[in-house]
Amino acid sequence: MRTDSEANKKRSVPDRMGMRLSAELKQKIQTAAQLKGLPVAGFVKTILDEAADQTIKQHEFIKLTLKDRETFAKALLNPGEPSKKAIAAAKRYKQQLGL
Repeated sequence: MRTDSEANKKRSVPDRMGMRLSAELKQKIQTAAQLKGLPVAGFVKTILDEAADQTIKQHEFIKLTLKDRETFAKALLNPGEPSKKAIAAAKRYKQQLGL
């Protein structure tokens, strides 16, 4: 026998979020939704989705930036040996410049 939670998982019932708002904020949201031509729930979902995406992207960017910085610093502090191709290219470059 299936439980109610198992049935809900199969039907993919949307989750609910509840919050309390000041009267001023509620009115501001209603006005903004009207200006966008959206129902309040649709407006709030859109804004929350955009804000969540932006927050996640900013966090990932900062995380990548720190990782890249660490990688760059390690490469500067511990440079590897140049390859044969790199040595040959440097010699050709010096010859072209007459060095």
